[in-house]
Amino acid sequence: MNALFFVPTTFDFTVSSLALEGTDKVKVTCSASTASLATSANYAPRIYLTITTNDGVNPDVTHSGYYEVEEQSGSYVIVSLFSFESTFVSGSLTKVPKPTGEKTLTTTAFIDNTFYLPGVTAGITTIDDVPEITVFEITSNSTGNVVNTLSSSGTTPTSWEYEQMRQDGDYMIVKSEIRRYKGNILERIDTKVRAR
Repeated sequence: MNALFFVPTTFDFTVSSLALEGTDKVKVTCSASTASLATSANYAPRIYLTITTNDGVNPDVTHSGYYEVEEQSGSYVIVSLFSFESTFVSGSLTKVPKPTGEKTLTTTAFIDNTFYLPGVTAGITTIDDVPEITVFEITSNSTGNVVNTLSSSGTTPTSWEYEQMRQDGDYMIVKSEIRRYKGNILERIDTKVRAR
């Protein structure tokens, strides 16, 4: 799956200060809580920073770039080191989708098995009554065709919606099949993987 690469035109947070964090990190403090940028075991949000600083002698210097949030607490985030001058002037921070490119990933999957007994399970009298599950696909909003590339507004899901799925650690159903298990017992097998 692929997310479009773009420079944000709006920002989510106003940066209020910068500080070195150890020798290889920068602490970026914002004017509001950064709780929406919290990291987890399976996810690190990606942000776009625009920071203007000054050394007190020369004109302002502006630095912009993409960073993964390495730590979050209160109103600050920690990111990898970038150069900045001694006096902070202004800054903004925007959460952005992570571009992944079209690639095949090996990932852990698990299978949900649901069993139905016609005439006993409520609403199930034949195999045709077993509810089918829609597998995860990216579709183009303009053509309705299945595509391999996410966009910020032209696909379902959008790159933003998929980014939220990754942040939440959601699982996607990538395969679903219905078969006869034993005798007249029916089984639906759903294969799920975590959004990455």
